[in-house]
Amino acid sequence: PPARPWSSPSPLPRRPPPPCRAHLATGPHVPVRWPTTAPLPPARAGISVGIVNNILYAVGGCCDARGYGSNIVEAYDPATDTWSTKTPMMASRQYLAVRVVNNILYAIGGENEFGAINSVESYDPSSNTWTEKASMPTSRYGLAAGVLNGRPQPPAALSGPRLGIM
Repeated sequence: PPARPWSSPSPLPRRPPPPCRAHLATGPHVPVRWPTTAPLPPARAGISVGIVNNILYAVGGCCDARGYGSNIVEAYDPATDTWSTKTPMMASRQYLAVRVVNNILYAIGGENEFGAINSVESYDPSSNTWTEKASMPTSRYGLAAGVLNGRPQPPAALSGPRLGIM
């Protein structure tokens, strides 16, 4: 049979991009704009946050010239775009994990001027009080935590071996 000349094939059909939240919220190719809110007083790094009853709690972090952790706790109310200062934690800490279980906020581990810490405390927003909880077996900072069977679980961190169930 005679050779057929080369030709360009038809272009393949293109799939539409998968939807994402930005597309669903604003339509395709519409830039998402972050709202401007009241600034966190004081600005700090190494904080962790938790949300209870639509209030965001900014917990701990580093805000002094020495770079040490703080025990500062502030609450942001998006309905009024305002921050309010709450009862400070018992331990100063930065790079901690925060988890909320049954409307109670847990501050887990972290780091202070002496290094990684193993303390755990809980905050009840309804009474604006902190309560000391059982400490972790090892000191940890920079950790992530989840909730399993209604209890906060810090699975891993930057210091020490992997931590099992608390």
